[in-house]
Amino acid sequence: MIFFRRYLVFVYIISLFVDMFNGYCRMFLNIEPVFPLIYKGAIILFSLPYVLRQKKILLCFLIFALILSIDMVSWVVHSHLEGLTVLFNELIRLVYPFFVFSVVWYYRNITNKDELLHYAMYYGLFLSTSVCVTAFLGVGANSYGDDFGYGTKGLFTAGNDLSLSILLSFCICMYYLMQKGTIKYVLYSLPFIIVSLLIGSTAIMIGTIAILSILTLIPFVYRYQYSKTFYLFRYALLCLGLPLIIYLMYRITQTDSYTMNKFNVHKLLAGSARKGLADAYYAFSSTFDTADMIFGVGPEKLYYGVGYIFFGTIEQKQIEVDHLTLWGFYGYFLGTLILLYPLPALINYMRRWTLLSIWMVIALLLFFFHGIFAGHAYTSTTACIPLMMILIASIYQDNEYNNNIIYDEQY
Repeated sequence: MIFFRRYLVFVYIISLFVDMFNGYCRMFLNIEPVFPLIYKGAIILFSLPYVLRQKKILLCFLIFALILSIDMVSWVVHSHLEGLTVLFNELIRLVYPFFVFSVVWYYRNITNKDELLHYAMYYGLFLSTSVCVTAFLGVGANSYGDDFGYGTKGLFTAGNDLSLSILLSFCICMYYLMQKGTIKYVLYSLPFIIVSLLIGSTAIMIGTIAILSILTLIPFVYRYQYSKTFYLFRYALLCLGLPLIIYLMYRITQTDSYTMNKFNVHKLLAGSARKGLADAYYAFSSTFDTADMIFGVGPEKLYYGVGYIFFGTIEQKQIEVDHLTLWGFYGYFLGTLILLYPLPALINYMRRWTLLSIWMVIALLLFFFHGIFAGHAYTSTTACIPLMMILIASIYQDNEYNNNIIYDEQY
């Protein structure tokens, strides 16, 4: 148990300092540090024995490795695989959360839902607080350009990954605010709300408004003995908080022409935030033969192909649309399997009507739709780390449901 908790600290707390170090080196020193890759590699090596000890998890990993090996044979035969650096980086992103999942799953019977979800919540709370602190000190990197756009992403390199991770953790915080109803979770919610006004991404602004709006509406549809603290927080949100947040977000959208265009309502409704990149993918994928559609073309070939169409020059470009990225990388078969891995947890949550299930379904839907429309979900280790706790917490769903039955019988 001591090892397990230390492991969680390394994955959910210390890793964030490593990411900040990585961001500082890349954005301010213009160097690519090796240490973050070594750190994640060490986590994977420490996790490997837990994959080997569990038959079902080992079977899943072997099936994945077999399909990936077949894909790679196709890439070699069709001359898609020219180097291993890009492939190695993408595979680390993909398997790192799986290895973390395997360790947490191994210890699931000696821990509990609250401990696991709190690690995921503190993960997002640290992200939010660090962005707020660096913004206050004036040392954070801009979310977009130096002379256009609005927002800061602190010392983290990927603003969209950051936004989704914070939203997932915010859902967990709101669950505990409703369930426990203590002032502690009200205070925890403040950095989440403040950072939504600092990062400047469309996803975190819309997501935060949606989460807070849902918080105010749930008492109308779900019976529970909510605390006075929660009702005061809800009343403050309805009377002052939400109107003020919406007004401030509106003011942010008027920062400059770039930001106004990014928040254009017609474009948002049309889902065209990644339209240019998606069109470049479709143009490139129109050249795929049957083997390419089934087995993919690998990350390097995909990035160069999309980059050439998007820029007109030979350079790499990420698509930032997760389902297209995964289909292009690994083909329709393996790519679709990866897209569907959160589905069992989603189904399990939807079987029961509890506060836990409501908020975890919201979190899973945010993850899925963020990946479809904005990317940086399935392909992000930053976002997948809190997701792992949300997936594993689904096994405690029946306990939550039984406790709710006891409450209904008493009241």
